[in-house]
Amino acid sequence: MEKLRFNSLTIKIIAMISMVTEHTLRALVTINKASFASVLAYSRVQTVAFFVLPVVRSITFPLIVFSIIEDLTHTPKKNYPLWLGIFTLIAQIPFTMLFGDALLAGQRFLLNGMFASLLGSLMLLLYVRLYLSDASNEKKAKFWCIFISLLIIIVIGALISGIYIEYGISIFALVYMFYFVRNEKARRIVPIAIWGYFIFRASEHLSIQEYSLTSAGLIIAALILLIYNGEWSEKTKYLLNGFYPVQLIVIAVVINVMF
Repeated sequence: MEKLRFNSLTIKIIAMISMVTEHTLRALVTINKASFASVLAYSRVQTVAFFVLPVVRSITFPLIVFSIIEDLTHTPKKNYPLWLGIFTLIAQIPFTMLFGDALLAGQRFLLNGMFASLLGSLMLLLYVRLYLSDASNEKKAKFWCIFISLLIIIVIGALISGIYIEYGISIFALVYMFYFVRNEKARRIVPIAIWGYFIFRASEHLSIQEYSLTSAGLIIAALILLIYNGEWSEKTKYLLNGFYPVQLIVIAVVINVMF
């Protein structure tokens, strides 16, 4: 265990593999049953999705958010949120093509999960600019950070009650928590544990199997972050953000061609 260490690139690669797996399976399970070659093929996809989706979903976003926080804190603050916003907007087009009909019956619009990361990153930028310039005010900074975060969550929730953000509004909390514990190895599991609690509270309809699989994914994500060695590479700072829309575009094209 002592020899096993992950750098930022390794974590991003794991996140990208989980991301592609999740979005592919989610896209397949939303396809009409009649589009499959046989009932058996459709049944197999549903079975694989049932067992794999809860795991990869629980792995993907904690790793994405943690990677974004690492990139944000190592990159000139003006540039990173700009490119994150560009990639997020580009990703919304294929994301809507793949998953836009999922909430159509509820008359709600679905935003990809990077929107929550983008908004959280912008708030962290504000926090760093306004309060961390004076190290002696760190306690005051944390208070105002939490206060502003709660206020924004309430305002956004009131304004976009008809909009659903992938992974939910709790992502805002995950962004802030990872920011404060990013350099403390043992405490990196705390945001994941709290986020898992939010997931279970919001998903009381989950079966025992789904609870177990989701928990397994959260544990895997926590172990990955525990063995992160803190080595960050500037060459890969936009890798994850650029990959997000690209993989959605590829999945959307392949799904449309095949089905």
